[in-house]
Amino acid sequence: MKKESVTKTTTTSKKKNTKKIVLITLAVIIGVLIVTAVGVGIWAVNLWHNAEAPSNGSEGTLPFDTGNITPPNTSGPDQTKEPDNTDDPDKSKMYNFLLLGADKVAANTDVIMLISYNVEEKKIAVMQIPRDTYVEIDGTSHKINALYGMYYNEGVYKRDDDPREYGLSKLEQTLEQNLCININYHAMVNLEGFRNIVDLLGGVEVDLPQNISYLDEDQGKNITLKKGKQILDGKKAEGFVRFRSGYLQADIGRLDAQKIFMSALLKEVKNDFSVTTIVKIAGQIFKHVKTDIELEEMVYFAKNLLTVDMNNIKFMTLTGYSPTPPEGMSWYYVMNRKGGLQLINEYFNIYNFEITDSIFDQNEIFYSNNGQAEYLNKYYECDPENLIGGNISSADDINKGTIDIPSY
Repeated sequence: MKKESVTKTTTTSKKKNTKKIVLITLAVIIGVLIVTAVGVGIWAVNLWHNAEAPSNGSEGTLPFDTGNITPPNTSGPDQTKEPDNTDDPDKSKMYNFLLLGADKVAANTDVIMLISYNVEEKKIAVMQIPRDTYVEIDGTSHKINALYGMYYNEGVYKRDDDPREYGLSKLEQTLEQNLCININYHAMVNLEGFRNIVDLLGGVEVDLPQNISYLDEDQGKNITLKKGKQILDGKKAEGFVRFRSGYLQADIGRLDAQKIFMSALLKEVKNDFSVTTIVKIAGQIFKHVKTDIELEEMVYFAKNLLTVDMNNIKFMTLTGYSPTPPEGMSWYYVMNRKGGLQLINEYFNIYNFEITDSIFDQNEIFYSNNGQAEYLNKYYECDPENLIGGNISSADDINKGTIDIPSY
């Protein structure tokens, strides 16, 4: 087996990489799930009662090849057609968002989340895609967090008028085509402004699952937080969401910690929503968010967001596994095909037919075909039991302390 080259990372570089996770993650959740309310508070209060549902695009061309699909209710086994879900009143008001957190320097999107928002059923699902997820594009191995930067550079090379939008759209298309979903909106947030946003909210009450203590070499500070329920201001929240060294599963443990914080944050916003608070946050949000969500659409989502029960906000991590790599090879997280397909069908499928195995990841970008990471394929192909991710937790349950993060 051909071995991949390995780029060594210094301790300082690792520290800098962990720093961006905080600002990105929280800015993303605030920037998209709460940015809708910001739009209302500043510019669009007068539109609140007249907001209309935007089209979710389900009646248009599907973003993936339907040649192998035989939808239900066809008159013969050989007939195929492009499905139209406009007859389904629930899914016609279901929207998918791609949310990214970007490293300003390296253009890596170390936070990647898909969010589905079923306005009719008042349900939200948030799926985190680990930054180390294996993808293979044009025969070359990548971690999924590097794709936006690759597409951005392609946009620069092609002299596109807006390379950032080019990169976002290209990444969106890649996920659409291979996960067999329709993504209605995308948003990307840079790493500034997090602490101010949390402080403007008056802090966030979080029940920390364990004691946290580590040295922040970048800032020359010792981060020490005690287990239990407490109000985290911006600096303490940063310390909590950055922490990974004490978790048995490292980045996967940090993703679970981020679920804990995001659930607490959403509870804080829903319980203490006020136009005054939102207006204070507005400058921080819009200065750091690049999105294709229009103001009128923000108003529509904001109007409905506050009615979503915390028990109907679900968090999950893309089902997969992160095995120890052979010596000299990069560390990857590999998607499990069956588990990933199950999550997509249950939470992100806006169509009125089931996505089948024959079309899911039909280009096999989550599978190693180039011989460089074949050890991952058995986890891609196996049954999803006992793998990481796939477990569904509601924001309400998470706020009650149901997430256990294995620690050393």
